[in-house]
Amino acid sequence: MTDFSLQIITPTEKFFDDRIEWVEYNTTDGYVGVLPGHVPTVQIIAKGELVIHTTDGRIKKANAETGFSRIMPDLVTILAGKISWADSPEEEQVDPNTLRKTETENADFYKMEAELKKTLGELTK
Repeated sequence: MTDFSLQIITPTEKFFDDRIEWVEYNTTDGYVGVLPGHVPTVQIIAKGELVIHTTDGRIKKANAETGFSRIMPDLVTILAGKISWADSPEEEQVDPNTLRKTETENADFYKMEAELKKTLGELTK
């Protein structure tokens, strides 16, 4: 296996969804890199840079706030409270009404968040 799927989800959007070679980011336990075939793990993401190494050799950088990651051998899912591309200017304030979405549209995010919280609770027992 030379690549895996990476999904980055925020409360308002699916920020990234593609196959990549590897990803690196900051956790509460330190800076980590995740390669294909990684053992299943759940981590708490700390504020910092997230670096995506694409299958075509490009490097994409983003600034991530806190969140969770669920690592499986062929899929990494990151739930981030807020994330933005490092090379993009700061976002302007947006009217909250334009960000409202139905619970159905956010169901994937909330379901994954609940699963990660449950897993984290089981790991700390």
